[in-house]
Amino acid sequence: MVDEVKMFPELISEVLDRGHDVRFSAPGRSMYPTIKEDETITVQPVTPLAVQKGDIILYRWEKGVIAHRIVGIEKTNGGASRFILRGDASGAQDEWVMPEQVMGKVVTVDRGRRCIDLYSTQFKIEHMLRAWASLLKWWLLRNIIRHA
Repeated sequence: MVDEVKMFPELISEVLDRGHDVRFSAPGRSMYPTIKEDETITVQPVTPLAVQKGDIILYRWEKGVIAHRIVGIEKTNGGASRFILRGDASGAQDEWVMPEQVMGKVVTVDRGRRCIDLYSTQFKIEHMLRAWASLLKWWLLRNIIRHA
């Protein structure tokens, strides 16, 4: 099992480097509700220069690979970017992600019998409404607790 875990990032990297999409079951809950635990995601090859704030990218880190949303992009002195990422279900951001760590861009999620395009207008509106609802809930709870 340990060898399989170590080989997984290498296999994904090789397939993406050859220009092919990769589909696999995403473990974990860090991207909930956008990606639910064990849903199948599709990752397309992408260059670091092509990614934008709001994209969900798959990147390599010390323990394997992880898919999180870009919440910020910072230019360094040499002109190369580095990225600030965070899981949708997390309040904390990841360590800086460098361009050479970027493997691909998550483009779809299979949910039941539906294939959800993460970059469709409908999905973007739903995501924005969920984010606003979450902020409203936080604000109401904070103000209700403060005044109770």
